[in-house]
Amino acid sequence: GAKQESESIDDLCNRHPFCTTAFYGQNLRETAAIVFASDLYIGVDMGVTQIASCGNVPMIGLYQCLITKERAGPLEHPCDFSLNMPTPSSGCSKNLNSMGIISAKDVFHAAEKAVRLN
Repeated sequence: GAKQESESIDDLCNRHPFCTTAFYGQNLRETAAIVFASDLYIGVDMGVTQIASCGNVPMIGLYQCLITKERAGPLEHPCDFSLNMPTPSSGCSKNLNSMGIISAKDVFHAAEKAVRLN
């Protein structure tokens, strides 16, 4: 993601080092191993989220308003709690690339539901 998203991820991992992992910089095999050994996966719609959708790990994919979870999200995943980014009042455009408008409250609410099922 953008620098702002990376800083937010690093901040979360620093505040909760025993229950969070940021895995950028690993190879694909290491990344998949981390995903499938996790209790919960949260990520934006990119390759790692597609990998997560292949397993049974509870997941929250964050989808941009042009490519929604209904269009690109996991199919028949048993524990999918993915979220669509709200469409701004100005409408959705290719220039809108910040997932930051998905509220942390919505992500934490989805995570609570996912953890209760697991």
